[in-house]
Parts: sequence; C-alpha cells; structure tokens
Amino acid sequence: MYTLSPERILQLEQGFCAAQALVSAIDLGLFTELGKGPRSARQLRRALGLSERAMPDLPDTLVALGLLEREGDDADAVYINTRESSHFLDRRSAAYIGQDLSLAHARAQMLWGRLGDALRTGRAQGEPEVAAELALAPCWDDPAQLAQALSERVDFSAPRRLAHLGGGKAGLCLQLAALHPQLHCCSLDLPGPCEAAREQIAAAGLGGRVSVLPLQLPLQLASQGWPAADLLIVSLLHACSEKQALLAHLHELLPAGGSLLVLDHLIDDERRRNAAGLLASLNMLVEFGEAQAFSAADCKRWCLDAGFASAETLLPAAAWGAGLGAVLARK
Repeated sequence: MYTLSPERILQLEQGFCAAQALVSAIDLGLFTELGKGPRSARQLRRALGLSERAMPDLPDTLVALGLLEREGDDADAVYINTRESSHFLDRRSAAYIGQDLSLAHARAQMLWGRLGDALRTGRAQGEPEVAAELALAPCWDDPAQLAQALSERVDFSAPRRLAHLGGGKAGLCLQLAALHPQLHCCSLDLPGPCEAAREQIAAAGLGGRVSVLPLQLPLQLASQGWPAADLLIVSLLHACSEKQALLAHLHELLPAGGSLLVLDHLIDDERRRNAAGLLASLNMLVEFGEAQAFSAADCKRWCLDAGFASAETLLPAAAWGAGLGAVLARK
C-alpha cells in the first residue's frame, strides 16, 4: 500500500536553505580555499575566520549537497572540492560563476518575496532601470562549453559573418571565433557589457575578427544599426514584447540562405517537465513584467510566420545551462 509522504514538498521548501548555504560558502571563499588543497574543519575555520559553532556543519552540509567530498569521519577528516565545485566555484578558475550566483541570489531574495504581488498585478517588482539591463543578461554560464555544444549541432563551416544580439561581454563570439577561424563576429548589447567586451576581445587578441556594437533601450528596430551577417544569434527574444516583429525584421536582414539561431530559455512544448525554464519565466515576471520564456514550438511557429523557410529545435544540453535551448531557422 502506497503511503503519502510530504518529503518531496519539504525538500522544495528547504531549497532556499540549500541555496543560502551554497552562496554563503561562495562569499566566504570556502571553495577557493579548498582549491589550494584538502583542509580539515579546523583549518577551514581558521582560514575563513568562522566560529567554532559553524564547523563542521557548513562543510558537512555541502558534502550532503554533493558540492564537497570528505575523506574520513573523525575530527581529522579533510574536505575536498568536487570537480564541478573546483571548475565553477574557485575564484581562480576561468569558468568561475560564484560572483554571478551570489548577486543573483541576493536579488532573488529581495524580489521573490513579492512574487504573489507580481502574479496578481502582472507588474515587475524591481527597479525599472536595473530590470532593463538584467533582461538582456546572457542566460548561460560557460560560453566555452556552449560554443562547443553549438558547434556539435550547427554547421559553422559556411557562415563568414556572425552577429549576436544580446551577446553580453562577447564571450560566445570569442569562443566561436576561436573554434572557427573563418568567422568574423559582432556582439550587440548595452554599452556597459560592450565596454567589458572590448577588454575581453583585446585580452584574447581577436580584435581583427570580433567587434562590438552598443544597443540602446528601448530597442528600435528601424533605427538600430545592424551589422551585415549570414548567421544571426538572438538571445533576448524573451525580453522583447513584440517577438514576431523582431523575428520578421531579422528575417529581412539576412541574405538568402542565411540562418537565425534563437538561443534562450525554452519551456518544453507540453509545459510539464522543464521546471528550470518555467521558473525562469516566473523570474522574468517578477523581474521584468512583460518578459516571458517560451517553448520551442512557439518559437518555430513565430519563425515560420516571419517568413523563414524552415525551423528546427536543437535539444537542450546539460552544458548549456538550466532551461537553455535553441531553435535554428533558415531563410
């Protein structure tokens, strides 16, 4: 006989506590300290300036969450980063995402407490100026893994000119340019990310093949200067209230045989399984109001209605980030 249990519901409620433990460890530099080598609870307490009461509860919690490993069960046991923690949470790693996680968590604490108000009113709960910039923020964590995953699914041998609308700090353009020497890429985003992108481009030595073009909000399709491209990547469709109009305009910009890659949070077509994508859409409501995630089926229909000859789904991959997927449309 099956007995009902509230365990799954309670685990969901405790998700906030797990996230807070993770972010606190990031802010304290725990994963970076362990990147120097195994440490005991006593050594971690001294290195991080923690109270005796904090140990060993904090590192043991991270062990239980799968973020650390522990060798031994006594007072001399030592803690070690998992491969994922070492790669993404050590500040010295090129793939470090700890700062982004910490900032996102702090903002979520402030805004998600007002989710009920957002659901009732349909209005964003944050500051409009901040929301406008966050709406265009890239929705992936590791551009190198994303570029590799895309290269396994998209033929990059034909395109010579690529433009990325919503390219952030040009991380994806830089990675794709490194993988495909014939590509000349242009990343379009707000002035702040563009300035940071220029520094990244100079550091990578790719100034001859990667450039940036600032966007102004609200996005004006007719007046915005668009670089010539035979492959367009758009990562801000979720933030556009006139999605059909934007896709139609991008269709006009492409030459015959050109392609459009919509790279965004995708909800599964039945809206049943992809909790990450659906949570992202709720976050868009509380953050931005009008912004909304969509399914691959929605996107393909919009692309075909905009005049594209074909549209296909590129299935989400774990390397792309939670809820992230793509639709490829050809003119």
